[in-house]
Amino acid sequence: MGIKKQVGNFIVKEYGEKVSRLKFESVSGTWSASWSMGTDMHAFGVNLLHEEREELLEPLIVANYLVGNVMLDAEGLMALFQVYKDFAERQGVSLDDEEDEEIIKEMKRYHEAKEITDEAESEKTDDSTTEAG
Repeated sequence: MGIKKQVGNFIVKEYGEKVSRLKFESVSGTWSASWSMGTDMHAFGVNLLHEEREELLEPLIVANYLVGNVMLDAEGLMALFQVYKDFAERQGVSLDDEEDEEIIKEMKRYHEAKEITDEAESEKTDDSTTEAG
């Protein structure tokens, strides 16, 4: 463990002493997403990182960025992962449907958690504005 590598405009880190974690982060530090050991995204991302398959790792990171921040509908999410699956298979990496479903579920959980966090931050801002006024 303890790998850190720049892939395009992102930094990929595998870290953790007892439990391995995988983190995608923008070089600017304005965006990040992470997964713990035991998730399909962690397994797939770590595998690509260790195999030095940047040509597959970068699209995976970009897809996660898009899903988490731009594209917010489930049908679009499923279509995006189908495109990524087809691309990965052409590159010699197979993702079965079960893995796709787990990735989609994980991305939905990430998006839901992000919405909750964003709402909490918004409430803090609203509360501090009210107190200041």
